[in-house]
Amino acid sequence: MSNVPEHADTARGPHFELWHLGSGSVIHTYPTEASALAFVRDVLVVAGHDAASKFRLTFSDARGRTTTIAEGTDLVRRVLEDRVL
Repeated sequence: MSNVPEHADTARGPHFELWHLGSGSVIHTYPTEASALAFVRDVLVVAGHDAASKFRLTFSDARGRTTTIAEGTDLVRRVLEDRVL
């Protein structure tokens, strides 16, 4: 069984996905890194560092190749360093 959502469409072009580390599920797909980081920033503000460190951010290119950008505390650090508000 795959953790890739049924609605996943590799033909849609480059995109970012936010994964929940505990469940292994995609939380949401975003068109930009900034929009994904904004979600994690909201989690950080509302629920704290521990809750915000439960995610992995990946980037999928137009050919469907996926790269992990950051996860866990590295992702929280990236959120805190992000200048886009």
